[in-house]
Amino acid sequence: MNNREEKTFKTFEEQIEVLKRKNLKFKNEEFALNILKRVNYYSFINAYKENFLNLNYEKINSDDPDEMYKDDVSFEDLFWLYYFDSEMRSNLLKYIFIVESNIKTKLAYYFCEKYKTDNNAYRDVNNFNYITELRGTINYLVQKLNRTINRQ
Repeated sequence: MNNREEKTFKTFEEQIEVLKRKNLKFKNEEFALNILKRVNYYSFINAYKENFLNLNYEKINSDDPDEMYKDDVSFEDLFWLYYFDSEMRSNLLKYIFIVESNIKTKLAYYFCEKYKTDNNAYRDVNNFNYITELRGTINYLVQKLNRTINRQ
């Protein structure tokens, strides 16, 4: 082993033992086992552990863990942070989609209002008011749109 612990396959039960060795407490191991069976260890534990690690921990022996949790930190603490973050992202995403839909609707409405009789106005780059810095991007997008339509 070098400076980092080897990443070998570990059963869910072994993952719990690794975390215990790093001073992580468990209020309910069955709960933890069920969570680890549903949520990827690395995207869960590694994503949320930073706030809970003992920054003063120093590895003494080569077989000591690379990191140690602060005293009185539990698996459940990490889980509830993960859960809160997941719920917050889910709620934000929901409203981002609503805002996106609202903006797209308004853009389509006002564009069509301006070019009432021209059903292909969106295919002409000259119908877009854009700043010089975006000229290349708009040209590219309209060309890509035209290629996609022509393939259909």
